[in-house]
Amino acid sequence: MQVPLQLNNYFFPIVSVVANPDFRPEQAEKKGPPLLNVEVVATSHDESLYEVQLDIRISSTDENPSQYSVILKAIGIFTVDADLENKEGVVKATGASILYSASRELLLTVMSRGPWAPIMLNLTAFRFEGTPHPVENPGSSIISSKNVKRSKGAKVKNVK
Repeated sequence: MQVPLQLNNYFFPIVSVVANPDFRPEQAEKKGPPLLNVEVVATSHDESLYEVQLDIRISSTDENPSQYSVILKAIGIFTVDADLENKEGVVKATGASILYSASRELLLTVMSRGPWAPIMLNLTAFRFEGTPHPVENPGSSIISSKNVKRSKGAKVKNVK
């Protein structure tokens, strides 16, 4: 049985993790989680080759202090079965999930060597039109095309 979607390669052309020298752990306990912005873009190079780009930003504000500021770009190259229905939706949802997981692990590794406790991104399910509904777990986030801006793909702010 052939899998309809194959990951050929992924890489991180931008990884920036900056420790916040003004961060105080007691601030974070009294306020909300850091602001997380996730953006997904899928580009078809031909009928079976897709590139998925995932951008993650974590920023610190007075209302939502963060121990780190993060700018990360992950790019994945996927081969898709020619007969797969709703290729773009499946590639976006599955590709974004794969890249998000890899990004979470990379950020945990980098932040674990910093002065503050690392930020672990919560589990997130990406959903785009025409893709099956994910199973919702407590503590996870569902990123859906119905509750996000669609200008360049999926965009989410304040993912908890």
